[in-house]
Amino acid sequence: MVDGAAGAGDGSAGGGRSGSDLPVELFHRALVGPSLRPASGDIARTPFRGQIRRVSGRRSLGGKRGQPAIDEIVFDLPDGRAAAFGPPDRGETGTLVFLSQIPRGTFTKPGSDEDMCPICLAVPAALKKEHVPNGSLGGSHMTYTCEPCNNGLGSKVEAALQDWFDHAITASFEHDGEVLGRRRVLKIYFRRNEDTGAFALVVDGDVTPDVEQILGSPEFRMRYQEAQQRACGIALLKHAYLAACLFLRSVPDHPEARVMRADLIAARDAPKGQAPASDAAAALKVYRSHVGRQGPPLALVAQQAEDGAAPTFLISLAGVLFVSWPFADLPPGAWQRLRQDAGDDTEEEASA
Repeated sequence: MVDGAAGAGDGSAGGGRSGSDLPVELFHRALVGPSLRPASGDIARTPFRGQIRRVSGRRSLGGKRGQPAIDEIVFDLPDGRAAAFGPPDRGETGTLVFLSQIPRGTFTKPGSDEDMCPICLAVPAALKKEHVPNGSLGGSHMTYTCEPCNNGLGSKVEAALQDWFDHAITASFEHDGEVLGRRRVLKIYFRRNEDTGAFALVVDGDVTPDVEQILGSPEFRMRYQEAQQRACGIALLKHAYLAACLFLRSVPDHPEARVMRADLIAARDAPKGQAPASDAAAALKVYRSHVGRQGPPLALVAQQAEDGAAPTFLISLAGVLFVSWPFADLPPGAWQRLRQDAGDDTEEEASA
């Protein structure tokens, strides 16, 4: 391992005691395959008319970071019924065990007191604040990275991760009416009614009169594009890698870590929209919660196996996303040792 030090900080706002349980709604979403069906092509539907009763989410009144931009939208229909549309990908509910908060820190070049970027290992004249995860996902300033790694990865991969988390798509519309040709909308939130399978499309921002006319027609055709899966995986790899370095309080110098850094740098330097393949990113498991930010910005958590096997370690990203520990050959520590270090086994929900 590189013998550079990681200076511990206060870990930012957030609570939770080691050894306590962190109840979360776990929604496993492998970063393969689309969330919409059919996978590609045209979708036609007849719109219904209704009055919006309630909207929840990060961008709603009273919303908070760590929620999807539009989490749920409830309509009052003309026949008096109410219809709720929420995120389309929900899974089983589970519980993770909170082990340890991961503190804020910085990294220095081995053998010196110069601050370095933990991704490319450069020692620039100035470093930029790095939020882990990105702020809209509930993250906080946790360390520093160089400007190319900070800005390049932020604009090229973290934006895709945000769209994936928000269930946002880019779509084009056309119909057989007066408006000829396709009209493109940059961001639309896709929501589904669990009871009927009907879906709602929530346009982000204003639409042109042409698009409004198409969407108001009895039937229209839509082609869509989801968030780029490779970019999402690279963004999760970045957050998991940085969080693991902060937990270990050093920048590992072993084969796995070197491969991850090479993958992150390749994504940083690639043209936007052309994130390269990464075996390290593809190997990550990711879980999500729809309850918003909970607990500290970063934490080590565990999922206990029902058959008594060794637990699976994960990194909590603001209690919103949970990503598997990235270093298979450098585990975070023995389960019993972590429980003993906690000092007690009091069950307590971590709170923001």
